[in-house]
Amino acid sequence: MLVSIITPSFNQAGFIKDAILSLKDQDYPEIEHIVIDGGSTNGTIEILKKYLHLTWISEPDNGQVKAINKDLKMAREKGNCLTQY
Repeated sequence: MLVSIITPSFNQAGFIKDAILSLKDQDYPEIEHIVIDGGSTNGTIEILKKYLHLTWISEPDNGQVKAINKDLKMAREKGNCLTQY
């Protein structure tokens, strides 16, 4: 069963790599990791580009709740989504 993990982000260059790697290192076979970034300007985008397994978008939004709602619409799994703050 596919599990979608949703990570909202804004200027999280100091933390996003750890969040990505913590999920990448899981042994569960079907994880979809989606990052919705609010238009970061501190190097976060450059980090996201390094991880080809990610689904991500970066554009201004109106906060974390809006980002999560955008993520939920992108997720392939509609019933088993987890948010990661």
